[in-house]
Amino acid sequence: MSDATIHDRSQLVEALAVACELEQGLCLSYLFTAFSLKDDVSEGLTLEELNYVRKWKANIFLVAAQEMLHLTQAANLLASVGGTVQLRRPNFPQSRRYYPTGLPWGLFPFSWDGIRLWALYERPAVIPDDVLRLLGGDQLTPEQEAALFAETPASWRSKRRWQELPTRYGRLRPRAVPMETIGELYEAIERAFATLEPPAGSVIIGSRNAQIDGRLVDFPQVYQVFTQVQAAAGIELIVQQGEGTRADPVDSHFGVFVGILREYQMLADKAKAEGRTFDPARDVHPNPLSRLHVDNTYPGWRLIDDSFTRAVNDLTSEIYEVMVLALYRFFATLDDDATQQRVLAWTFLRIMTTVVKPLGEALTRLPMGDQPSKRGKPRPTRAGPSFEINRSIQLMPHQASAWIFIHERLLELTAKTEALASSPQAHAPEHAVAIPYLHDAATTLRGIAEYFGARMPAQGGDR
Repeated sequence: MSDATIHDRSQLVEALAVACELEQGLCLSYLFTAFSLKDDVSEGLTLEELNYVRKWKANIFLVAAQEMLHLTQAANLLASVGGTVQLRRPNFPQSRRYYPTGLPWGLFPFSWDGIRLWALYERPAVIPDDVLRLLGGDQLTPEQEAALFAETPASWRSKRRWQELPTRYGRLRPRAVPMETIGELYEAIERAFATLEPPAGSVIIGSRNAQIDGRLVDFPQVYQVFTQVQAAAGIELIVQQGEGTRADPVDSHFGVFVGILREYQMLADKAKAEGRTFDPARDVHPNPLSRLHVDNTYPGWRLIDDSFTRAVNDLTSEIYEVMVLALYRFFATLDDDATQQRVLAWTFLRIMTTVVKPLGEALTRLPMGDQPSKRGKPRPTRAGPSFEINRSIQLMPHQASAWIFIHERLLELTAKTEALASSPQAHAPEHAVAIPYLHDAATTLRGIAEYFGARMPAQGGDR
């Protein structure tokens, strides 16, 4: 158990804000990993391998969905102590020192090292010996970290200046409380709810109608936090789904990733005995970017050179940003406006599952562009969704203008998607695979825009 301590309400708000960032970021990272998996025997899989790979993809999607449940629970915990949900986050990738876990932060295609990393993020305080041997320890070596970013160890070591900045200048303090696992962060948060004695007299001060009823987003397990007992129950929900219990670590995110590693090893050994290689993922580059952002100060990213792929990626990021705006507005809408909450919930869930998801799948089939080999080692050739986000993304506090803005963006992005699907570039042989995904996304976006627009609140006033 961690001995990290939260001393006051300000530190508790910061710790919960970091928890929100981690839950959202891990959701996106898991989606990227799932998108990179192959889904047909035509991609070089046997029927037996395909059945396993499809199961892995479904399980990773389920874990990603539960990260959104955890985000909702963390948002309720934040609201209970007087804060509000944190949906701003850094662009990928970031230094292992950005978050207090000390683990690499980025978008990684499916691989042994990638799944091992996700298992380490979700790991419990005590790992069974056989699992620890499978994982090869509870930390990543510099070589393993370099492999995740598609870098050679030599080139990784040459970029140590990014890793040394906090030590050399002493100006970058760790985010929230120091800890090694997400479970330890939540342990510190739980202790704070139980022991803090702030001047206000109670750690729970938030408005009762500022929290989310989980049934609105199909997460009936989520607790609204009006007491310390409910806070402890909500934290226990997150920890058990992530780490599992000491008695049953299998039925958890950690258990899912360990199970994938065991099956991966079995299939790899079988393929090797048959004189071939088991390769379940497309040749996807980690951390693709359309453009650099002010927070892209850590190595491991690669710019997308293909202009059509870059346009599809930009479109996906813009749609994702609209989803974040709707999510912000959802959390800010008081529960006496349940009808508006339901519309906003339907909107952001529909965007994620029926627009972002297929576009993400399409991007793992599209080319990165002209990528010369590095030191004789070929670079990955396929892209993926970068989920780039601008610093301007924040809660739009005025209800009427927020709904108008979101509706406008949905209409604009529908038109942009339709134009991209019918563009001459889309019909080039290397891009044509994306056309049906773009057509489907455009049709779905139009339906979302019409549904959202028809249910906009009266424009007589703002909250």
